[in-house]
Amino acid sequence: MTENPTDDLTEDLTDDLTDDLTEDPTDDLTEDPTEDPTDLTDDQTEVVVATVAFGMGIDKPNVRFVIHHSISKSIENYYQESGRAGRDDQPADCIVYYGFADIFRISTMVVMENVGQKKLLQMVDYCHSLDRCRRSLMAVHFDEIWNEDDCNQMCDTCRHRKEYTSVDISSHARQVVQILELAASQDERLTPLKLLEAWSGKGPAKHRKMIKSMTLKRRDAEAVVVRMLLLGYLRSSL
Repeated sequence: MTENPTDDLTEDLTDDLTDDLTEDPTDDLTEDPTEDPTDLTDDQTEVVVATVAFGMGIDKPNVRFVIHHSISKSIENYYQESGRAGRDDQPADCIVYYGFADIFRISTMVVMENVGQKKLLQMVDYCHSLDRCRRSLMAVHFDEIWNEDDCNQMCDTCRHRKEYTSVDISSHARQVVQILELAASQDERLTPLKLLEAWSGKGPAKHRKMIKSMTLKRRDAEAVVVRMLLLGYLRSSL
């Protein structure tokens, strides 16, 4: 997270974790940015709300969980950031909260990076996957070999195995393309939010004329747009 969201999240959590919550003290480290004024080493602090920069500086073997409030910029970043947990070889939890809006917010942060968009979409694909072992996905990304049977139900997909059915989303994808083509003909570009609004029959009529409103739930509609991004049929234009 960046600094402002850490402030907001700290406030949200304060009521439940007053005694054990410490906010990222980065702003106070004017003399030595590597100094850690929290009581992490003697286990006096159980929860730290931190920016990525501060979190990466934590070298404590018995961290039991790393929770990402939003997705990382890349799988490489996530691997390093989540690696703060479980360095004592004991079980630890690594959790990512992933939302549709994260893609486009972080996209603006990596736009100047050489392959920033590509790496971000790889991270989105990792989060978007519902039926593949997380460790296996990591292994493939880093050109390693990993047998999914060796996961021992340590990841969410292996722990909660579900049966999924493939669904043809081509008709939905065509509607998305029609909306974007209509906007382009009017010399307009739609934000993801305005795209979903037009698709659901809301927003300006000029963005949705002659186009049927979607019959999908909002979450499923977001999933269609994400799949189109991952397959290269759509791209974020900044």
